[in-house]
Order: sequence, then C-alpha cells, then structure tokens
Amino acid sequence: MTQRSNLAFTQSRLRWRTTLAVIALAGVVGAACSSDDSSSTVADSATTVADTTAETVAETVAETVAEAAATTVDSADNTTPVSDPSSTDPGSAEVADDPLIVLNSYEIAFIDPVASGGFWLYDFGGQENLLERKDDGKLHPWIAESVERVDPLTWTITVRDGITYGNGGEVDAEGVAASINRQIAERSGSRNLIPGGVATVSGPLEVMLTTPEPNAGVADALAERGAFPVYDVDAVVAADGVDEDTFADNDLLIGTGFLTGPYQPVEFSADEMTLGAYADYWQGTPPLPGVVVRRVIDEQARMLAVQNGEADLNLYPPVEAARLLTNADGPQFKASTIALQGVTMDLNLQSAPFDDVKVRQALALALDYDMLANDVLDGVFGVATGLYPEPVVPGIVERSTTDPERASALLDEAGWVQDGDGVRTRGGEKLSFTILRAAQDPETNSLAIAIQELVKPFGFEVELLTSEDFFTVLEDPEAWDATIFLTGLMSSSGAPYGPFFNKLTTEGPNNNGKFSDPELDALYLDLLASETDDERLEILDRTSEIVVTEQAYLIITTFKRYVVVVSPEYSDYVVSNFRRHVTFDTAPAA
Repeated sequence: MTQRSNLAFTQSRLRWRTTLAVIALAGVVGAACSSDDSSSTVADSATTVADTTAETVAETVAETVAEAAATTVDSADNTTPVSDPSSTDPGSAEVADDPLIVLNSYEIAFIDPVASGGFWLYDFGGQENLLERKDDGKLHPWIAESVERVDPLTWTITVRDGITYGNGGEVDAEGVAASINRQIAERSGSRNLIPGGVATVSGPLEVMLTTPEPNAGVADALAERGAFPVYDVDAVVAADGVDEDTFADNDLLIGTGFLTGPYQPVEFSADEMTLGAYADYWQGTPPLPGVVVRRVIDEQARMLAVQNGEADLNLYPPVEAARLLTNADGPQFKASTIALQGVTMDLNLQSAPFDDVKVRQALALALDYDMLANDVLDGVFGVATGLYPEPVVPGIVERSTTDPERASALLDEAGWVQDGDGVRTRGGEKLSFTILRAAQDPETNSLAIAIQELVKPFGFEVELLTSEDFFTVLEDPEAWDATIFLTGLMSSSGAPYGPFFNKLTTEGPNNNGKFSDPELDALYLDLLASETDDERLEILDRTSEIVVTEQAYLIITTFKRYVVVVSPEYSDYVVSNFRRHVTFDTAPAA
C-alpha cells in the first residue's frame, strides 16, 4: 500500500471517529425535535441511498447538534378463556393495569409454529420450548422436567406435570411428541436441526426421541427459538383451512389457546398482534393483562412513541440513542450483556468482483473491525474476531484482522490497477460493488456508510442499496453484490448447529453467496457427531479459518447486542441475551 493510501486510511478512521457515530443520532435527535407525523415509508423495492461524504455528514451533524442544544429528551369443550387486554391509553391509568406495548420494525406474517409464528410467539411470551437457555448461557428445563441422552441415538424427554395449553387441555407426552414430529415434518429449519428425528410416546409424561445418526445438537435444538415449541397440534391442524401440509389460517388459529405461554394470541394482523394473559398459566398469574406488538418501520416514529408515552419498548433503536437518552427520568437505552449475533456481510460469489478470492480477502482485510464496533456503533456492539464470539465459544482463535498493506497487495495481484486515489480498474471494468441492507435495521445503515468510506482508499467503488423487501431482492443474484444483515453463525438461542447448516453448507437455505465447499459440508456432519467441547471447538475453529481467512466466503463485521429503548415505567427491564423480549417475569418497575 502506498504512503498516500496509508494516510487516507488513517484520516478516514479519524474522521469517522468524530462524525459517523452520530449519523443515526441526527435521526434520533430529529425525531426528538420534530412534531411532524412520522408516517412515511421506505420504497418496497431496492433504492439507491444518496451518496454521503464525510464532509456532508459533518455538516448535517453540526446543524443537528445546534438544533438539539435547547432540547431535552424525557424521556377445547374444557376451555379456560384467554383475556383480551384493553386498548387503554398508557398514560390514562396505572401502568400495571395496561398491556405492554412493544414496537417492532418487521412484518408479523404468521402465528403457525411451522411458519414465522415460531419466532414471534417465542419472543413475546406466547410460546415455550422443552428447554430454555437462560442468560447464564446454560440450558435449563422449561416444559420438560428433564432431557437425557440415553445412548448416541436416543434421548428421553420427561414432560413437566400439571401444565395446560391456553385452552385448558393438558400437556402430555402424546401432545409433545406430536408437536416435535409436526415441526420436523413441516418446517425445514427444525428438520435440519434434528434430521430424521422421530418422537414416540414411552409413558404418560415421557417421550423418546431417536435420530438415525448421532446428533450432539438435540438438546440445543429443543431450546432453539422457533424450532420446537410445545403446542396443541390438534388445534393448529383444525385451523388449517386447506390441509395439514399448509400453514394454519391466522384468523382460525387466533383465540384457540394452542400455546402454553403466559400470553396467548387473541388478535392478529401483519402490523399488530395482541396477546392476552392466560389466567391458569402454570407458573402463576401473569403480571400483565397482555402484550401488544406493533409494526412501525420508521425508527424515528418508534423513538417518539416511547418518548411520548405511547409505547413501552422499542426493539430496534439506533445504537447512538445510548448517548442521547441520559435523562434518568425519561426513556432509557438498554443492551444485552453478550454480543451474540453476528452482523454478516454476505458476498455474491456468482459474479465479479467477489468470484475472485483475492478480492474477497482484500475486502475483509481492508475493514477496521475495532472502528466499526467502537466508533461507528459506539461500543454497544462487540468487535468481530471471526465467525464466533469468543465469550460464547471460549478458546476460539481470532481470525478477523485488519491489514491495509496486504489488502492492497492482493488487489494488485488480482490485476486491479489504481491510478492515484481513484477507483481501481481491470480490463476497462471498475472495481465496484453494491451493498444491500434491510430498511428495518438502523444499525446496518451506519455500518454500510462506514464500510463504503473505509474501502475507498483501496480503490473500491461502493453503491448503497436499501429495501423494506430485503429477502425478495436477495433472491435475485443480479440485484446485489454484498449484503449487511443481522444474522450470524450463532443462533439467537446461543447454538452453532442451525446457522452452520443454513449459511455454510452447500444446501443451506441461507447460503446467500452460493458457495460449495466439501470440507465445510463434512465439518457440519462432524459437528453433529461431536461428543466433547474440545471436539466442537476444534471443528468451529477450523470452520472459521476456512470461511474467514482462506476463502473469505463472508465477513462478520461486528457482533450485535440486543438493544431496547424502554419507557420510564419499565426502567427495571433486563434485555435478554437470547431474544426473549417478554417473559413471565416482565413487569413494570416496582
């Protein structure tokens, strides 16, 4: 790398230390200062983000700070009915009498557990699994009293006695076996975790789960978000308006009390889901009358709603809000203790420039991971060190490194020529690529702009794209070159098995780069068959070495903590490390 390029890289880092970290802050402060109706939406298809230079950002920040100077942000025949929480104004009565209002930026599509309902209902207190991973990082009994591995192919599940579904039906071995088998049969994500698994009844409260091959990930799978919830299969199938192979109809399923959680879904639309308290819940009377989850895409509107007392939790705030919300009597910014979820940059290997491993490696080496986490994202996120966060996978070798000189050398070796500080070219083609991000994730905007700035000195030209319909755009390999999205190689429940299959194997449904690596396919099978922590560490470390260092198939840009802005009434709220936003213990501050 030339001296001028080194200087540009250093200047870029210094400039972003003082300007980029407040890009999203400008939006937050603007929300705090604005009285406009925040009802605008982002275009449904991918749209080009305006080219943003550091100088423009600095001017915007200066204006915003001046405006904010005088502003303070205060911020079954046998049925037990499920209550429908009243839609009262949160400010008109005691908080304990009101439902919890949660704001979320994503569409709520289904409530059938074989569809996306498995995620939503886990997150918001409706769904329960056989096991749960608590914030100590360990698996604990939940609906199961115990789960034991009898031999390499057999697991025995003892169901906790005295639990009922929201419709009053008893949870027994037959019901648990039915829910496991339906998930494996109808949901690919569950089937991939326990391939070939079969659950049979071996006693009134005992289920035998067998696998055709040894599978070390069974216990983790039974705790996995969305994978194996316990639910009344008969009630769900009865709500299937066509046949057992399709998703249950949301309107038919609502109000059937098919789950075991403290809050049961009673109203539903793509933009709002209401869950009512289940009075006969097995752990006791739920502390809230219900939970209302609303979809609000605009991040400023979500921030304003919490500030104005119209909502209690904002699940996707910009991390820069941590510096803004300093009034102890107003809304508060809270984060999980573990930075678990990787923010992944997928690379499209089906076309130039990322069909060339040297270009992929150069891009990875050009990024300053410390700056992305600590400057761009205010230290709220963790520094990426490889595929897996070290606190979750102790002993994993750090693989993600920053090496400007090596990055430039690799591009030179690949034949990309740079004239001065301009865009590199080869055979008349520019070294350019697009970065696609989801409009619902404010953190990825700051990251995308920072990456665009960081790689300029190396001769990359980057165009930024954003879309509310991210996954549809992602299906078209000609519509994007790279993506930034909140997904990584550890599941939201803290296990590596599902994400490994989904993102790194040839058949993985989330292998967006479409790479095929026989060694990775073999390592996945080895991971399932592993018996000890040492074996798993060796497998995951070799995986990280291949994906990050040798092939640069994808890039983990940072590790995300779950962040929430809470209203003053929920000042005691603790953010889950494993995405359980609402639990039986969730309640207003004492």
